[in-house]
Amino acid sequence: MIPPVQVRTLLIAIALLSTASIAAADETATGSARPARDGQAVQGNLSPELVKRTAEATAATRPELRRAPMTKAEKTIFDIQELGRTQVAELQKQIEPLAGGPARHALEIKVIQVKRDTEVQVLRALSAQALQRGDIAGSRAANDAIEMILHPKAPQTTMVPRSAPGAVSNQ
Repeated sequence: MIPPVQVRTLLIAIALLSTASIAAADETATGSARPARDGQAVQGNLSPELVKRTAEATAATRPELRRAPMTKAEKTIFDIQELGRTQVAELQKQIEPLAGGPARHALEIKVIQVKRDTEVQVLRALSAQALQRGDIAGSRAANDAIEMILHPKAPQTTMVPRSAPGAVSNQ
């Protein structure tokens, strides 16, 4: 049995390592990764023995993750999204050196258009896939979402009659 003090220390180490790995994964996914010293700083505060025991305990308790191969429908959606991500990343690279002004604004609008177009393409693919399955309601929902993206409705306003300033109301 592990003494309670060591269990507490081990849990703190796991939390710190998990937080650092999640932050590093998020930074890597968003392209804002910083040098590895941030993750090393967290581990540097812990004893090497504790880091080793934490890694062993984590590996022993974590089930092996296995991904099933993508279906054709999933692959279609993934390819559309990946193309959109690639286009946005290329535009972001072009935006970074620009200080401001109309050129930067035009590229930012282009990024928004690419994201919107990618979403519309995904919804069209989902609609087609729903029709192939015979899911009319799913297809209709996807088409309604496309319509809302491409042709948003203006907000509805209602006219409320008001009395003139200083007038006495009949109520």
